[in-house]
Amino acid sequence: MRLRCRFKLEEKSLPVDYRRVFISFIKKSFSEYDKSLYKTWYSGRALSKPFGFSVRLVNPRFERDMMTLGKSEVDFYFTTGDLKLGIQAYNAFLKQKGNCEHILNKNTMELTGVFLVKEKGIYSNNVTIRFNSPLVVRDHNPNTGEDYYYSYGTEGFNEVLKRTLREQISSNHEITGKMLDEFTLTGIYPKKTVVRFYEQQIECSIGTYKMYGHPALIEHLYKNAMGSRRSSGFGVFEIR
Repeated sequence: MRLRCRFKLEEKSLPVDYRRVFISFIKKSFSEYDKSLYKTWYSGRALSKPFGFSVRLVNPRFERDMMTLGKSEVDFYFTTGDLKLGIQAYNAFLKQKGNCEHILNKNTMELTGVFLVKEKGIYSNNVTIRFNSPLVVRDHNPNTGEDYYYSYGTEGFNEVLKRTLREQISSNHEITGKMLDEFTLTGIYPKKTVVRFYEQQIECSIGTYKMYGHPALIEHLYKNAMGSRRSSGFGVFEIR
């Protein structure tokens, strides 16, 4: 299930680390709609959240900590393969419509509309995709607590990506390990980028790729986003 939320900004600007703004929006929406919904995904032990999001910015011009936009409108896209969660999110976001309390320094952000987005059916074992939010491939060392990030084309990328996806699909019993073994991601116009996120500089990948795999696996990644930090605004792609 895919949703689009349109926001109106008082000023045409956002922080460079804008994903934090929309994480706060999700948390606020879930909490004010249903405390148990918030508690399920944002309280207690860390859970792999079955959703992702991306943000469409019009002609952003980046400065040190802020960016100036070409329009005062921003589109936020939320995607999940969990229909129940999708309906809950739709109702939670809709409850925030008209709310001007999302304060960004001296700026404000008002939700003006919530819309369903038609998803594409997947019937082939190969599709062309473009990332709407960067793909993060993270290798976490539990002994040192350090994170290592890989972009497409760097040594170790494919190995860590497969390991990350194996963890991601572990709760989906319709997807087998063999499906993942046969999965590949091949760059058409791959690009490396570095994103600021919570005082970190994260190396990740954007651009256009060819994805090969079982339709059920591709559909899971399409609906739930793929890779690491999905619920923080990474790994959402569209099918071209």
